[in-house]
Amino acid sequence: MTNDAFNQASTALAPRTFSLDQMITIWLHEKANRTRSAETERAYGARLREFRAVLQAAGLDLNSDPQLVAVAAQGWADHTDRVDECGKSLGVAPATFNQRLAILSSFYQTAIKRGVLMANPMTTIDRRPVEDYASAVSLDQRDVRAQLDRIDRATLAGKRDYALLGVLLNTGRRRAEVNGMRWGAVHISGQEVTIDFPRTKGGKHMRNTLPAGVGKAVLDWLHAFYGAQLGDLSHDAPIWVSLAHNGTYGKPVSARSFSLICDARLGVSKVHSLRHTFTDAMEEAGAKLSEIRDQLGHASIATTDRYIQKRRRAKNRHGETIAHMFGFDEEE
Repeated sequence: MTNDAFNQASTALAPRTFSLDQMITIWLHEKANRTRSAETERAYGARLREFRAVLQAAGLDLNSDPQLVAVAAQGWADHTDRVDECGKSLGVAPATFNQRLAILSSFYQTAIKRGVLMANPMTTIDRRPVEDYASAVSLDQRDVRAQLDRIDRATLAGKRDYALLGVLLNTGRRRAEVNGMRWGAVHISGQEVTIDFPRTKGGKHMRNTLPAGVGKAVLDWLHAFYGAQLGDLSHDAPIWVSLAHNGTYGKPVSARSFSLICDARLGVSKVHSLRHTFTDAMEEAGAKLSEIRDQLGHASIATTDRYIQKRRRAKNRHGETIAHMFGFDEEE
């Protein structure tokens, strides 16, 4: 979206003369300014366009009868192509259902605020209960260390993957945040490497000074790939690049490639598992709850506490004793 388009819409004499297209433009502009994330803006825009297409196929639009829009929204939010072995739809996860409705609700709230629409159909739809961090899974630290040791760091791919995983495991940053790393955000002082993450979740600016070994791994990778060009790189040069010879060589690694790297190197395709693993490691290292909160970028200690408690429930410190009672000993 251009500023000209936003300004043209914003300077209309009567707010109620905004078209739906103009309202969408204004909404996306406000979302972009609030989140400072181009990815969020694209995702929200794509979801709203997808839902609007569903409405229009039924002869409706975003400003149609709120009751009809709500019925359509509920069906759209629950739609998935996934089916079980009998061909029955599996439905979507509660969090996904709620998120889709939240995106639509955000648009309607903005439209109401601007005087373009009078009602938010999403308020009539019940949200689904979601258990906090239900999918929170961390990796066994000994297994991670053993798998990292197996990486051949004499190769370009090995250097890249070892450094990339090192950053994820030692900062707790999210996939999109690490994937978005650029040369201009890397600060080197002697042997110390500090990374700026200007747009983390919630629009926060985070900064991480890497442990010496991780910083060295990052610099080894960058020197190996960029060589003599490293000192002359533009600020927006990507840190993590594709090494595939399919037309993507040297271009930023895709989100899917991040998952493939984690799967190939650590046996897990969910990159977020490394954030959980970092959290567990921080706790075992003796970090205070406030320190873990600050590193994760959570808004409150309560959020961090729920984050940790959910995973603690999976670990029964009496488990080995109970197993022994029933004869399930590790060694016969």
